[in-house]
Amino acid sequence: MLHGRVSEVHSILASYSLCAFDYDPIDFLRGILVITSTGSRYWPLRELSALLRDGNRLAFRVSSYGDATMLEQHGEQDTVAGMATCYVVSRGKFNNADISQNIPKQLKSLIGVIHRTLVNQGAKPKWTIQPKVYRGPFGRCDCLEVRI
Repeated sequence: MLHGRVSEVHSILASYSLCAFDYDPIDFLRGILVITSTGSRYWPLRELSALLRDGNRLAFRVSSYGDATMLEQHGEQDTVAGMATCYVVSRGKFNNADISQNIPKQLKSLIGVIHRTLVNQGAKPKWTIQPKVYRGPFGRCDCLEVRI
């Protein structure tokens, strides 16, 4: 799979499955889908630090479930407060969004892969919870923002 011809979208979908089987998807995930005010687009991970250095902000809609914070798949609005918003395509532990000391707790999760990718590109990611900034299915919800 690593050397085959797999589309960007299929690399995202497969990463959810790889994480479910405790395989680290960092070498497989090629990029993320984001929604901006001008529509949806694909952000290649190899360009992620450059995109964030250019002033782009990246948000993830989150919800808390018991002791865990998870990336949210659904919301009443697509984007969060002028930020590019990551589109979550499926459910599963790949969506874990727990942060401890500015590092994702689950390094094989989507935000864990993004964090390690940014660090490998020489960036210092900063993760921040922005409270109640988007409309979710049950009221105002938080987002997790990454900046460098």
